Amino acid sequence: MDIRFLSPTAIEPHSVDELAALLGREDGLVWVDIPAWDAEAERVLSDVFKLHPLAVRDCGERNPVPKVHVYADHVFVILHAPELGARGHVHYVELDQFIGRNYLVTVHGPLNPAVSPDAAMVEVRAVQGRIESGVYGQMATIAVFQAAGQSYVEDIVDQFDRLRAMADAQKDYLQGTIEFYQARTNTKMTIAAERLAVIAAVTLPITALSSILGMNVIVSESTHFGFLLLALLVMLVMSSALLVWARRKGWW
Repeated sequence: MDIRFLSPTAIEPHSVDELAALLGREDGLVWVDIPAWDAEAERVLSDVFKLHPLAVRDCGERNPVPKVHVYADHVFVILHAPELGARGHVHYVELDQFIGRNYLVTVHGPLNPAVSPDAAMVEVRAVQGRIESGVYGQMATIAVFQAAGQSYVEDIVDQFDRLRAMADAQKDYLQGTIEFYQARTNTKMTIAAERLAVIAAVTLPITALSSILGMNVIVSESTHFGFLLLALLVMLVMSSALLVWARRKGWW
């Protein structure tokens, strides 16, 4: 579990024992990153952050769809990213987030055993790198929630905008997955067609030659073995030449 306190002037690493005191500070943002779910993570989210039990339970389970839940003092978000696996299989890489007034909690997984744990950390490590380089130094001064007097209608509009954005992202992901499998299938069909064309190109001249000469050089009573060997040699040369030509064209 990685705990960082982001202030306008510094990025400070801390331990779990210091977390309660950090949440009481008003001069920065607390970021807790949980690479893998375990009993300690459940305890911290339940006892220290006092997050909603259903949201905490979702962190320990694989969630098939993204979601957003708005609670009194925090927002719970589940996001997915595609990860290409073996034999063209696409895995879901899940990232759960708790967004509060002065804290952010990110929980990774659970992951499919076939997915490398490094795949779940790509985005977080990129953000950490940008933070450590000073790009996000002003994050601690940004107000996470608007004033309590915000109208109810504006809040509803904001929530629907969030859901619409997530739905659009999920639609784009599904469309991309479909296009990936279509391209994969079309590529296989194209390769198969090219190979069939090579087979036809190699066998068609041989078939034509044998159909013409066969009735003249292979006779039940007087087979012309000299002409037969010559015809076979010509067929072999033709086949070899066609195979070499097809190889140079990159057809096989």
